[in-house]
Amino acid sequence: MRPLKHQLASRVLYRGSRGKQQEKEALEAILTRLGLGHYRIVEGERPDLRVCFRSKEAEATIACEVTAFYGDPTASGHGSAGARRFGKWRNIAERLRRELESKGLQGVYGVVFFKEPADDMLDAVVPGLFVRETVDVCLNTGVDHEIVIPAGDHDHLNALVEKIRLWHYPEAGLLWWAAHLRSGVLADPREELAHIVEAKTKKARSYNWGDATERWLLIIAEGRHLTDAALLDDDPRLVERLKVIGFDRVILWERLMDELVQLLPAFTKLCDSSRQIRNIEEYPAGLAPFVVGGSSYPTKPVIR
Repeated sequence: MRPLKHQLASRVLYRGSRGKQQEKEALEAILTRLGLGHYRIVEGERPDLRVCFRSKEAEATIACEVTAFYGDPTASGHGSAGARRFGKWRNIAERLRRELESKGLQGVYGVVFFKEPADDMLDAVVPGLFVRETVDVCLNTGVDHEIVIPAGDHDHLNALVEKIRLWHYPEAGLLWWAAHLRSGVLADPREELAHIVEAKTKKARSYNWGDATERWLLIIAEGRHLTDAALLDDDPRLVERLKVIGFDRVILWERLMDELVQLLPAFTKLCDSSRQIRNIEEYPAGLAPFVVGGSSYPTKPVIR
């Protein structure tokens, strides 16, 4: 049976790998979904990774640049405001877990409902004070219980929080969840996708592509919260927005519905979760010898 930490809403907080390892894991997951085999991944810089395919009949090399999608760039254009707040909650949740466990509350899991379901509510949280008052409330409340605020003499908690829902599970190490992280309006991803491709195209001019058969840009939309979800119902027509494209293919891995969507040079769903099929006929011709999976794509849409 899967651990509870991978079943609760807060399961997205446990993705802990960073940097090159995270890029490699994402690339391996994409290749698995495409049903491709007979390859090895070589780490590099500019571009990030190379996939070297080889069989008795053929060989090919795909150079891959990997980047994350965020639909809410900051005013400076560097990073994502939503990602920053998501990271802030993860840090609070990790600190809260340590403090709860130090008080003997190993299996207590909670969902916090802030009074204002907006991401900037987290900016008002003083982590140490918030954790201290939350732990104190938990020590004085039974588990499997809803705590309606105000709850005693806890000024910081009372000012920010509407209620906390508590459960007790037979598993330690659980991170709490903030209910508002997946509520609100999902932004149209088209403009930001075009911006990513344009920015990466400019950088790619100085990359060492070597003997790559194809040059791919892989965009990862984690779908952990609203700002890094990139749901596409139809062709976003990025080709009409871009004058120059520095890659042979631009592919979006949309993790919320677990789909692989080719954005450029032509829009198509390589792995379609709603129809549960791989459109293998849309793959580059040079990859045909390395397709080891069939057209069935058994992953069903899952809201993570």
